[in-house]
Amino acid sequence: MWKTYNVVSQPDTAHQTLAILNTPLKNNKGVTLWCLENNKEIKNHADLLQNWQKYFDLQQEIIVWPNNEEPSIQILQAIYQNKHAVILTTINNLETPIANWQALKDNKISLELGQKINLNQLPEDLTSLGLERSEQAWSDNTFSIKGSLVDIYQNEIISRFNIWENKIEQIETIDPLQMGKIKKVKQIDIWPTQIIHKESLANNLPNHCWLIYNHNYHEFLQSFSNQKIIFDPLAKKSDHTLITESLDNFQLNSEEKINFLNKPNPMGFLNLAKNLVLLLDKFP
Repeated sequence: MWKTYNVVSQPDTAHQTLAILNTPLKNNKGVTLWCLENNKEIKNHADLLQNWQKYFDLQQEIIVWPNNEEPSIQILQAIYQNKHAVILTTINNLETPIANWQALKDNKISLELGQKINLNQLPEDLTSLGLERSEQAWSDNTFSIKGSLVDIYQNEIISRFNIWENKIEQIETIDPLQMGKIKKVKQIDIWPTQIIHKESLANNLPNHCWLIYNHNYHEFLQSFSNQKIIFDPLAKKSDHTLITESLDNFQLNSEEKINFLNKPNPMGFLNLAKNLVLLLDKFP
């Protein structure tokens, strides 16, 4: 059963991120999708979440899924494998048909340390997934083979392995932006780049996902989400008629006027925290 947070009032970006960081995101150990209006809002929220992560001791990965873009494998893995992440996206992306997760899993190639492999067959197998062979694997969904050394660039990571006597001898992942950042791993997955079978994420969202969305999306989302939890940051009394079940409420002292900055300093944050009161009866 999904946990959903409905931002009933319309506080500014700083209010929203600050209030939601305190309980929903801090207590969730899985994936959260935060549905925003457009790419500008996504960027603003991402900047604030990343700036304030250290103050709330949050370990979630912040992932941006821009409007009208195909989700990366990283995003699909976070959603379907319930990774510890916050995905900032739009309602439009939930409606857009995306690659079927089961079809992706059924067609991927998994490579493990010590696995037997036919180096002559490998280029054909990778090409069948939609990858392109090149002299150097420096762009997404490309691969290169030099002797027994294989590089595969996919999902912003280079996977490198060496083949000795038809066995995978060593596997490493390399961050192309930080070439010195090399990690030894025991297994990698190579994903197909094109899946014909697509479906709306809204109709196939796993039950473990948490949603955060603004109240103007409620009419659309109520058709597929179970409104069990309503999150109301800084709500006015006139807004309370919109609340069906309120387990978490945050109030900001209205007598205090606070100027929010994109990059708050620690002392400014401490002064702000004194005015943020958490009224928490229970949390499921």
